[in-house]
Amino acid sequence: MFEEQRRDRQLIERGVMDILGDTFSIYWRHFRKFVVLMAVIQIPVVVVELLLSLVAPDSDWVLVGVSVIDAMASLLVYGAVVFAVGQHLLANDISVERSYIRVTWRIVSVAIPALIVGTLFAALVWQAINIQGVVEPTTTETLETEVALSALLGAGVAIAVMVALLIFTIYLVAIMPAIIVEGYRSTSAFRRASELLQGSKLRVLGHLLIYGFVVLGLFFALSIPSFILGAAVAGETQSFAASAMGIVLNRIVSILIAPVTFIATTLLYYDLRIRKENYDIERLSTEMGYERA
Repeated sequence: MFEEQRRDRQLIERGVMDILGDTFSIYWRHFRKFVVLMAVIQIPVVVVELLLSLVAPDSDWVLVGVSVIDAMASLLVYGAVVFAVGQHLLANDISVERSYIRVTWRIVSVAIPALIVGTLFAALVWQAINIQGVVEPTTTETLETEVALSALLGAGVAIAVMVALLIFTIYLVAIMPAIIVEGYRSTSAFRRASELLQGSKLRVLGHLLIYGFVVLGLFFALSIPSFILGAAVAGETQSFAASAMGIVLNRIVSILIAPVTFIATTLLYYDLRIRKENYDIERLSTEMGYERA
């Protein structure tokens, strides 16, 4: 006889607060494994970031490159977390190894949306750098006008990129789980996402904004100790060590808070399928090839 299931192991319709509550329940229960899931990818990324900062500390290209690498690495972790949440629902346990095996099973399909996100982030960061470079003190009215027009154009491009990134983020709620859980390849996963999101895009956007505010609050709360420590170190020296300390502390905060977003969006994907397709635990077990405990 199965023991009584907890709410966070059930496939039921969830509102935004239900999803957030179950997200923290799942995260807390498997806290160490989610941290390992993050660290497996994020530690190599932070090593690359430190090396690039050491080789070319003032290069704009380094900033763009790190943004691209970070965005693409986050999508790999997202894929692993998607499978991990499925494991929790089926067996109340998580295998880090099995989660990444599932990602590598569809690595090409995962790489395509990751590349799109990385490209959008690169465009956004590069545009921000250009705007900052354009806005310089000028000595003539003509130059001031040219600067204003250039800054305005740059701001318009940046806004367009942000809108594109936001729209694609909405689709990622369904694209990545469609690849990892349902086994779709990249092109088919985009079509599958359009199908699941039909009539639900505004609702998904509302959920994402609320998740974003929650994560932003967590980020500021967890960043206070690292900010104080980083400021103390920077006050003593402006060496590479001080810069490295800031990079490492920021990465630790990222490792701790990113699973919240990934778990919540995975539960939102299941909610979409439950509402549209009467999705149940048996279908999840079949799709994941995972025996239920």
